[in-house]
Amino acid sequence: MTGRTKISDRLLANSRRESFRVDVLHAKYGSWVEQLDGVSGGTITAAVDARIKVSGILSVKSKNPPAWYGDKLLRVSATVNGQSWVLGTFIPSIPSVGYGDGIDEFDIELNDKLLFLEQAATGGALAEPKGRNIAQAVSGHIRQQAGTFYANVPDTGRVLHRNLVWDAGTPYLTIINDMLDYMGYFSLSCDPFGNYYALPYQTPKERPLKYRWEEGAESLFEPEITWTHDMYNVPNKVVYIVQAAGDSAVGKKAQSFHAEAENRSNGPYSYMARGRWITEIKTDVDADSQATLQKMVDRRLARASNPVKKVELKHALVPLMLNDVVWFKAHDLALYTTVRKFEIDLTPGSLMSVVLRGANRDDNES
Repeated sequence: MTGRTKISDRLLANSRRESFRVDVLHAKYGSWVEQLDGVSGGTITAAVDARIKVSGILSVKSKNPPAWYGDKLLRVSATVNGQSWVLGTFIPSIPSVGYGDGIDEFDIELNDKLLFLEQAATGGALAEPKGRNIAQAVSGHIRQQAGTFYANVPDTGRVLHRNLVWDAGTPYLTIINDMLDYMGYFSLSCDPFGNYYALPYQTPKERPLKYRWEEGAESLFEPEITWTHDMYNVPNKVVYIVQAAGDSAVGKKAQSFHAEAENRSNGPYSYMARGRWITEIKTDVDADSQATLQKMVDRRLARASNPVKKVELKHALVPLMLNDVVWFKAHDLALYTTVRKFEIDLTPGSLMSVVLRGANRDDNES
C-alpha cells in the first residue's frame, strides 16, 4: 500500500541505543544558537484534542540558568540506533528555579507555536465578511499574529457563505480553527520544525498506513494493553443541517442545505443488523458548501460507528505523528486505528505511552 512504513531495522535492533538532544534556536530567524546542556529528563505530550497540541517539560541542572526573554525556541530531537528525528520545536518558559550545592535545578515548560496564537486575542469584535477567501484569511491571521511569513494552508478557493463574528478577547487560535472547521479542514497544527499547517480533512481510509503493530517476536509494545468499548447509543445515521442566515441578495433567500450519512454495512451497528435507524441530528452547523457538509457527516458517522473507543499501550520510541493510521493486532483486537495521543519520556530506554482510536476502513486486513 502506498505510504506504508515498516519500522526501521535499526529501531528493531536487540540493543537499542537512545539519546535526546535539545538545541536553542533564534525565535525570529530559526538559526542555531547552542546546544542546551544539563537536561536530566522530561516529557513531551501530543494530543489531538488539546488546544496546544504538543507540550512538555524539561528538567535541567545548570550553574547558569538561561536568560531568555521571548527571543529563543527549543528544538528537541531523538536518536535511536543512529536514526534521528525531531520531536518538536517549542516556546520555552522557566517558572521557577531551585538552588542547592552550587547547582541550579529548574524545569522548562514547553509549548508548541500554537501558543503564540492562543495568547494573541482580538481587542474588539472581529468580523470576517461573506465572500472572504477562507484559506487566505487564515494565513493572514497566522502571519500577522505569529510573526511568520509561511503557513501551509492550501487554498482551495472556498469562501465564507455568511458573515462570521467573534467577540472581543477571542483568541486568534479560536478564530482560525473556526474558519478551518467551516471549510472542512483539520484544526491548525505545527510540524516538528515549528511550521504552521492545516490540511483538508481526510478520513482514515484516505490516509496512508504508517505502521503495522502486531504482537509477536518482533513487536515493540508491551503485551499489557487496555481497550475501552463504547457501545451505548451508537448512531447508524447522521444528519447535519446548515440553517439559512439572512438574505444572500435582494429578493433571494440565503441558502440552507443538509447532508446525511447512513451505515448500511454488514457491521453490528448498521441498519441491516439493527433493523431500525438510530439518528443523530445536528442543526447548528457551519459549512461553506454541500460537499464540505457531506464530509462532516461522513466523518462523524465513521467515528461513531466503531465500538472500540480507544486502545492504550506502551511502545518503544519510534517516529510518530498525531492522526497517523496504525494497523494494530493483539489479543482479540485486529483493527485500524488513528493516533490520538502519545507521551514521550525523555529518559533513554523508556517506553512511550500511546492512545489509539479505532478507525473504519473498507480494506480490512487480518
